Amino acid sequence: MIDCNRLTELKSSDEPHCVIDVREWGEFAQGHIPGSSTLPRGALERYLTLLVPDRAVELVVYCDDGRRSGLAALTAAGLGYARVSVLDGGLEQWQAAGGEVVRGFALRGRAYGERLLVEERLPEISAEQLHEWIAAKREIHLVDVRPRDEYLREHLPGAINIQLADIPSRSDALIAGSQSPIITQCAGRTRSIIGAHILRRMNPDREVYALRGGTHAWKLAGWDNELEQGETKASLPESAHAARDFADRVLREDRLARITPAEFMRWIEEGKFSYLIDVRGFEDYRRGHIPGARYCDATQAPFVIENIVGVAQAPIVVSGSRESAAILVAAALSKMDYPRVYVMAGGVEAWQTARLPLEAEAPAEIDFGGPEWLLRFSMPGIPADAMRPLAIPLTNQDRQAAHFVSPRELRASLSGPNPPRVIDLRCIGDFALSHVPGARWIARGRLELEYAAAGPADGEVVIYCRRGDISVLAARTLRELGYTRVAILEGGFNAWRGESFELEEGLGDQSQFEALAKEEVFIANPGPYGFTKQRAASFLAWEERLGDRYQR
Repeated sequence: MIDCNRLTELKSSDEPHCVIDVREWGEFAQGHIPGSSTLPRGALERYLTLLVPDRAVELVVYCDDGRRSGLAALTAAGLGYARVSVLDGGLEQWQAAGGEVVRGFALRGRAYGERLLVEERLPEISAEQLHEWIAAKREIHLVDVRPRDEYLREHLPGAINIQLADIPSRSDALIAGSQSPIITQCAGRTRSIIGAHILRRMNPDREVYALRGGTHAWKLAGWDNELEQGETKASLPESAHAARDFADRVLREDRLARITPAEFMRWIEEGKFSYLIDVRGFEDYRRGHIPGARYCDATQAPFVIENIVGVAQAPIVVSGSRESAAILVAAALSKMDYPRVYVMAGGVEAWQTARLPLEAEAPAEIDFGGPEWLLRFSMPGIPADAMRPLAIPLTNQDRQAAHFVSPRELRASLSGPNPPRVIDLRCIGDFALSHVPGARWIARGRLELEYAAAGPADGEVVIYCRRGDISVLAARTLRELGYTRVAILEGGFNAWRGESFELEEGLGDQSQFEALAKEEVFIANPGPYGFTKQRAASFLAWEERLGDRYQR
């Protein structure tokens, strides 16, 4: 057990540690302790060893009142973590003691963007002003800096797609060519601000604007029907020379540290704990990467890094193809409260030149128990079947006791005279978007607290998660609680959906979770729990307020 005073001391120290909010992802987004990681209790077995690879690091887990975190601490100890503490009284006690609580997710990256906007006085342009320029056929360069799949789904009229990490190599023609204004654009604020920052740093004399509010602001203004889909404008040619020169300048000016392959190998041999991230493209990573490197999309790094690096005090080594993209990512991370960031000198090519081994495998999915859309956002453009599923530690007893039913068998039993009680263990946001007809939601992390919703202990219960793996652990819990007829949907919800069977939307009679469902569905999705103009405007205003602390 750890009290609020000791946690405050730990958070302000240089001692390696990780504070983990084990509530559901939506609860975390509604309000959490600053600097804490989100890892719902139901996903601990799958993801904790990736978030915190060093089992000697001090862990502090918390929930709302201490009940779920107490169970989470037992799980962490069972995984081999030697120093696990539970925050006494949870978030409720933290707030009662005057502790700060912040809302949202990916706050390091979002705050970094707002800080750039304020401190560098980056100019913005409103959707209304940009719309006037386009209508007047003013010559401009509109650059969508998002991952390609986001761009293809929808983008502003006439926009060209140059992802953040590619700006130095593909924007040379823009910078050196006509003096027409350049406008960077994303879905909201952060990536367009970072894109404008990079372009202005490449050439301070160019007229560059970040579109305030991105495509969300465009929709708020009522111009949804003007958005385009697909590839509407060819990309610009690549200039490796320009990218290398710019990256070298950033390396010098930001005083970034390099680490050679030989030095990094010594770290490994000495057992030194660090995070190694690979910011190359998916195919390059899959063909061969430095052993132990985590895949991290370079453009999404400001949003994703918190779900890869759990111990902010640990060294982070960024590797890439040679160095250019790695230097840009490292420069951003060094300004996001990560104090020990290194660039792998020469990148993966230098590692190969040193005749050091590579491993070839698909990237591990960044699936920490959040909603399904967030997995796609974290790993853009990668098909679900091309990601490497994370293994879950199961005992022989777990495997032997597991009883599976196929989607067809479940469908038949649901239409029979005595249908089973069906429990959905996924996120409430995923449940609200679609679920097996008649299912009730109980997150796996809340199962011990709310198992009564599964019905009488002698009744038939069918449980499912996204894939079927987490359900094996939940089945063990239900058996320990006295349930004798527990079945697992084989292949999980993915298998049911893959059969094109009936789906149900909404929360049914569980409307008490509506606010949580809306938090998890987020404005990234349509429908009654997703995008509305009011929610989008509120979100953009919240993001903008993150910059208030940097105002002078």
